[in-house]
Amino acid sequence: MPTSEPQTTTERLVRAVQPAIRYLDRLDPLAQLAEGKEALSALLAVSAQVAARRRAAVRELRLQGWKLQEIANELGVSRQQVSNIERGKD
Repeated sequence: MPTSEPQTTTERLVRAVQPAIRYLDRLDPLAQLAEGKEALSALLAVSAQVAARRRAAVRELRLQGWKLQEIANELGVSRQQVSNIERGKD
């Protein structure tokens, strides 16, 4: 049965990380700690990149004249959540 191509960014990220998690599962506990530390550092770096892109997207929309509430309405979130993204508090 062929696997379907992931449709969302979240699905793509989860699919990309799964082999590393399976690899960690095969290691002894000390190696899991050491390798896990490296894996977490990499994931945090990716998280920071995603957060920066979200801030840039809000900034771009604001430059186009969008109000925070309009962005929030489009996303189905609160204005405060969009404000938090804009200020880097997400």
